Amino acid sequence: MNTVSSTTVDIKKILLHYIKAEFKEKDLDMLKSLLGSIYTELTNTPDILPHLESPNFAANPLDCCDRTNSDTITDTPSFSPDNLKPYRDFLIANERSKNTISKYISDVTGFITFLSGAELSKEQCLDYKKYLLKQNYAVSTVNSKLCSIHSFLTFLDRADCFVQLEKVQKKELKATYAILTPEDYHKLLEESSRPQKRKVNLMIRAFGQTGIRVSELQFITVESIQQQEITIRNKNKNRKVPLIRELQEMLNDYVIEKNIPSGPIFTDKNKKPLERQNIYNMLQTIAANAGIDKRKAHPHALRHFFAKSFYDKTHDLVMLSNILGHSDISTTKNYVTGTFEELCNEMEEIGIL
Repeated sequence: MNTVSSTTVDIKKILLHYIKAEFKEKDLDMLKSLLGSIYTELTNTPDILPHLESPNFAANPLDCCDRTNSDTITDTPSFSPDNLKPYRDFLIANERSKNTISKYISDVTGFITFLSGAELSKEQCLDYKKYLLKQNYAVSTVNSKLCSIHSFLTFLDRADCFVQLEKVQKKELKATYAILTPEDYHKLLEESSRPQKRKVNLMIRAFGQTGIRVSELQFITVESIQQQEITIRNKNKNRKVPLIRELQEMLNDYVIEKNIPSGPIFTDKNKKPLERQNIYNMLQTIAANAGIDKRKAHPHALRHFFAKSFYDKTHDLVMLSNILGHSDISTTKNYVTGTFEELCNEMEEIGIL
């Protein structure tokens, strides 16, 4: 990597001051990413050093280093949906999870397909945002896709193409059909109670009694059963989730029956952890046979079921947040939001309705 002369020691401070002044309404993470992208570009381009030493730099650093005014900055490389290996390698190097990488690649593929060979620009990104909104996606889905695109733009050093995320209104009461009730949960267990469906029965119990994510099912191992707790390793964070005794004993019986010596319990025929889609399909089949709305039959619905059940009994949001692995307790609050029907029932009980 090329070094920068002593006159550029305060580049970051100058850039940060300028960006904050120019983009007061921007998201903080977006500002940090924009700053990082500009700084990386400057320090890796030796021919741009004269620009940094210009007296105009501190007054307007972005104009001094504008892409259109400098021939030292290379054009954005050409990418196609079939040529995303460099970006995938970038995500791997940044320790993104397998599921995150899969989602980002899928979202970026859709974006590149939309471009249809057109030159990457802020206008194209804005058009893509408008296109997503016209597809009647939920605002959260649109923002999720835009975050994937921002990751790709960061990789390309094209933070100048970032677009603002859509504002999300305060969390509304959930529709009744979207909530997995205790009755639904017990129907799932009953439908999967036969010996040949024992694996999916234990999966339902694992999700519903621990609140783990689908990607964390692999951490239920022979060793975790012996320790009566699941140690979940996610990026640079570790957390422990207790196994209640009943579930521990049922899992232990399964391990003995299937003669599993060590490692993950829920595996495919090749002894590899079950794929997300396989888990989803198994739950969908059980729900259909049990007469339950299939929109409720997925691992995240069971995670929400656990969260709401736990909170209704303990009212301890902090402990629940720790169990679920949330870094922001406001995320946990979304998990315990009731339904409109529940609100009506509570209001009737206290005489409001």
